[in-house]
Amino acid sequence: MATHGTNDEVEVAVIGGGPGGYVAAIRAADLGKEVVLIEERDRLGGTCLLEGCIPSKALINVVELAETARAARKMGLTFDEVHLNPDALRKWSDSVVEALTKGVDGLLKRRGVTVLRGHARFDDPRTLSVDGATPTKLAFRDCIIATGSNINRLPAGQELPLWSSAEALRIPEIPARLLVVGGGYIGLEMGLVYAGLGSRVTVVEFFPHLLPGADLDLVDVVVKSCERRFERIMTESKVVDIQKGSNGYIATVEHEGRKQAHEFDQVLVAVGRHPNTDGLGLEHTAIRPDQRGFIAVNPCGRTAEEHIFAIGDVTPGPMLAHKASREGKVAAEVIGLP
Repeated sequence: MATHGTNDEVEVAVIGGGPGGYVAAIRAADLGKEVVLIEERDRLGGTCLLEGCIPSKALINVVELAETARAARKMGLTFDEVHLNPDALRKWSDSVVEALTKGVDGLLKRRGVTVLRGHARFDDPRTLSVDGATPTKLAFRDCIIATGSNINRLPAGQELPLWSSAEALRIPEIPARLLVVGGGYIGLEMGLVYAGLGSRVTVVEFFPHLLPGADLDLVDVVVKSCERRFERIMTESKVVDIQKGSNGYIATVEHEGRKQAHEFDQVLVAVGRHPNTDGLGLEHTAIRPDQRGFIAVNPCGRTAEEHIFAIGDVTPGPMLAHKASREGKVAAEVIGLP
């Protein structure tokens, strides 16, 4: 594997080691390109692998297994009550993530992809600075921006230690009463996990339906399942204030013009994500993100700079791992054209 230091030059630089970035790096390397992947986290895999889809699906699998076991009583299968050990569950979920992260490392090493640790920013349309243990200047022929997205915060209660999905996935505790702010797929996944672990879950969603933007026929199926497992679902509602209470948090929820206070032991905020395009030095290029931070691209992933591509959550469209992976392959194959 090549090493890279000050003023090195590379054929393809990939910024971000998530499901878009590492897939793009692997495909570009398979097409014969010299590739450097830049990642500021200690581990590869991005949000999806480290604190998103993978750990959440692992936990959901455990919860559904427990539900299936309980349902088997109707078939005549009897046993003592199912018990969940949070420490063991956390350790098992961590082991799943660790195994997959090592798998990504191995895939990149076998392709000869160099991984630089640090934060990358553009000095100009052909050069990156990487702030890491060894500061690096990296010139490139082509670049793929795959920096992903970050969690939106709730205006109310910003100074309080409320959970995001990242904290919730660590299972720091199993609160008796949990408020989930946001009825999208992240909020519902985490709500179902904690309902399965024993929490009484209330979901507050601003829009008229859960899973806004999804096919309503499919939403109806999910809603029926959630209604069985959640204590309360409040749509067309919003949390306007959160205060620390004597035994948790006091959340004021507005619904149909009326405000009502509810008490919870913990609050999970799942109100969407925003693209990670700040701090990239895009002002030193012709690329100008829109007001929400998204980068405009053509169907091949090209930006306003023909040799700089953008994929995944930093581009318009659903923030989904498989979208990022597909776009990563497309960008790498366009770069690999003779």
